[in-house]
This record gives sequence, structure tokens and C-alpha cells, in this order.
Amino acid sequence: MNQKFFTDIKNIRNAIDTNKLVVFAGAGISVDAGIPSWGTLIDEMKSEIAIPPNEVDFLRIAQMYYNDRQQKEYIDKVRSVLKHKKAKYNEIHEWIFQLNPEHILTTNYDDLLEQVIQKESLPFSVVSKDKEFPYALNTNLLVKVHGDLND
Repeated sequence: MNQKFFTDIKNIRNAIDTNKLVVFAGAGISVDAGIPSWGTLIDEMKSEIAIPPNEVDFLRIAQMYYNDRQQKEYIDKVRSVLKHKKAKYNEIHEWIFQLNPEHILTTNYDDLLEQVIQKESLPFSVVSKDKEFPYALNTNLLVKVHGDLND
């Protein structure tokens, strides 16, 4: 193994020991729990509306779907494809908390990290909107950067 690997491990260990570890968790952590990728969600949207064949910008496609179907159908589609309230967390979600992070930032809409917080009674406040920061009851935060499927 190269020196960079050992340096990275040392830095992570130091962050854990000094209560400064912040974990960033993206969509990959939920794939094994059956949550489809962003690409799969976009493919589902593309199959239901007229999209120019050369359009590959996922954000633009999502916006086109929203514009065509409006908010309710858009939210219903996202919730359906991402298995809202139907998926269960996996070992990766549990392992993240075993690292004892101060905070977790996630781009995921799902509630799988929250399921672990609830099951283990962990002292984390979930923040899915900017206006919730001042009302967090715990110093440990799960920050849902893009919000969540409940709201």
C-alpha cells in the first residue's frame, strides 16, 4: 500500500479522536438497500415525457419532467422510484455511525440513515432545510443537503 493511504487513515483516526470527523455520504451507500441510482430515476422520467434524443443533462431532464407533470406528479415519481418508506437501511448505514462522526452530510433523499438513528437512539438531529439549523436539539447533525422525500 502506498504512503498516501496510510496518511489518509491517520488523518481519519485523528478526526475521530478529536471529535472532528464529518462524513459525506452520497447515493452509493443506499444502492445495496435497493434504492435506484440518480440515473435510473432520470431514465424513468425520460420514459414518460418527450425528451430530445441528444439531451443528457440529468438536471435539465428532471426540470423538464417537473415542468411537464408539475409538482405533485414529480414528487410522486421521485418517491415511487426511490422507494420512499419501503426500503430498509443496510450495514453501510450502520458502519457510518460506528465511525462516531460529529456530523453526516448526505445528498440522499431517503430515510435510511434516520432509520439507524432511530433504531440505535443516537443523539443526532436531522436537518433537511436551512431554517431547521437553529432548532437542532443535538450537537451531532445529519444534514440532508437536498432535503428529503417527506417534504
